[in-house]
Amino acid sequence: ALAWEFVACAVLIALVLHVGRAMRRVQPSAAPVEPRSVRVDEGEAAALLAAGGFAVALILGVANYPSIPLWPWAVGFAALAILSCWQSVLARLPVVPIVSSVLTATGLHVWTDANRGLPDSISAPVFIAVLVAFIALYQVTAQRFTEPKSRSVAYWGAGVAALLAQATASAALGTPEFDPRWLLGVLLGFAVLATVAANGARASLLYAIAAVATLNSLWTNSTHETWGQSPVRTSIAPTAMLFVALGTVLFTLWPFVRRSIWESSRSVWRAAAAASFLAFLPLRELWKLWFPQATAAPVPALLALVVGLGWWLARRAPTDISATGAARVVGRVWFAAIALFWLAIVVPLQLDHDWLFVGLVLAGASEVWLWTRYDHAPLKYVGCALIAGASALLVLQRFDGSYVVHDAVLVNWLAWSYLVPAAAAMLASHWLTKLEMPRLRAAQPARHAQSLAWCGSVCGLCAAVLFFAWLNLVILNAFGTRPSFRWLTERMPARDLSMSLAWALYALALLVLGVNRRIGGLRWISLGMFMLTIAKVFLFDLGNLQGLYRVASLLGLAIALLLVSLLYQRFVFRSAAKDEPRPPAPGGADPGAAEPEHAR
Repeated sequence: ALAWEFVACAVLIALVLHVGRAMRRVQPSAAPVEPRSVRVDEGEAAALLAAGGFAVALILGVANYPSIPLWPWAVGFAALAILSCWQSVLARLPVVPIVSSVLTATGLHVWTDANRGLPDSISAPVFIAVLVAFIALYQVTAQRFTEPKSRSVAYWGAGVAALLAQATASAALGTPEFDPRWLLGVLLGFAVLATVAANGARASLLYAIAAVATLNSLWTNSTHETWGQSPVRTSIAPTAMLFVALGTVLFTLWPFVRRSIWESSRSVWRAAAAASFLAFLPLRELWKLWFPQATAAPVPALLALVVGLGWWLARRAPTDISATGAARVVGRVWFAAIALFWLAIVVPLQLDHDWLFVGLVLAGASEVWLWTRYDHAPLKYVGCALIAGASALLVLQRFDGSYVVHDAVLVNWLAWSYLVPAAAAMLASHWLTKLEMPRLRAAQPARHAQSLAWCGSVCGLCAAVLFFAWLNLVILNAFGTRPSFRWLTERMPARDLSMSLAWALYALALLVLGVNRRIGGLRWISLGMFMLTIAKVFLFDLGNLQGLYRVASLLGLAIALLLVSLLYQRFVFRSAAKDEPRPPAPGGADPGAAEPEHAR
């Protein structure tokens, strides 16, 4: 009874202030009204502060008296929210519904948290109906604004209310007494209301926030330890996967449902294409919970199918040179890039051996290939970054680790982990070297006249480093003892000699390839490899080799250096001298030209 009296007093005081201010207001004309200044007069400020202040007082009452049933607090929050929304429409203040939604949702969340869920005095469907009613109130309030910008801001209130309702529903229903599948359906329903509000607000940021909040809520509540241990959680895994997949489809394909609203927004197409990244981890965890012994390769395949459907729908839309056409092109490129990313992950995840690093390098190569089809510069940089980052992590994070000794010297998991990424990086370097500079020079001829194909060079360097790592691991595997070997091991003359010879031959092969293909970067890498080989032989090998091993090491190094010097003298230095422009002879004659017949 005391709670009802407190709520009645608060609502009556706020109502008096709101009605008094409304009676003093002059009725607006039928002409469109321009958005007014943020400043409010004394009456409006008093009415709004009364509603907000009493809402804060209700929140404090909820926190201090959790045993009181929901209905007095719910009626109080509803009345204050209605008064706030009414005053916001009259005063043309669209930011008020946002503040009101935050206060209302906070009060309901505090009540559920203080009661550790829903007490027996209220059922779950009734509580969800209360949350939906509050969201509908802010939706209707936003529609009452006639000016487009004000209506857009007011729709943020409805979107914030829907997202906060997700958190409140999770706190209320996330207990062992309730079926988690019911909760997941409720969360997905609130996600639909949030996307509807994002449509009204025409705000890609609200759309992205709704995607992140929804998929995170679905993941948290589908794998929550509240639902018990393995048997119970395993039983809900199929349904949880279904709801997460539906959430992914919702946020990936929703812009196509309301294309008239979003067709000129580049940000929303990027957010829709990237929504699948938020679903990968929950889907993978649920799949492993459902099928503990199986690999998770179907998960990226499913995501590739959903994003690929988005690419197909974007490809059907016509394009032009307007802002709308440019947004469609961006959406088409993003959907294609992310679909290729997931396809590149499928096989590595199925083999489940260094799948992350190998998959990232393959994904980077696929982005570079897509760049050859669409001249969209971010594709090139993203692909190069994926290849460089995954290659560095693949080499560095395993440098101090151990490897299983394989019976097969060449065809083993080492070839998969290092040779396959090296081949992918080499293909990416070939594609980039072929097209990078022509496209840059076509766009900005003066700026890129003497530039280098940096992305192609970085990918080529990654390929060289990965192949070099594989070469060393093959030798370590051949001389390793079971069950495993490490990078840093004790000294072994035969193995050290083989490694030095392999380094010298690899440097020689890079030199030949660089000369044949006229790639200066390979020649520099080969020169660095030779210097590294010389340092290894003199500083490391000779101090530990004895007898014929020392002779063979010096002889192999001498032969390699002789061949290198001949190759550099014959092809590199002479070609560089030929390429240099020669100064004109006195009188303007070319010194390299043939002498005229009459001069003889």
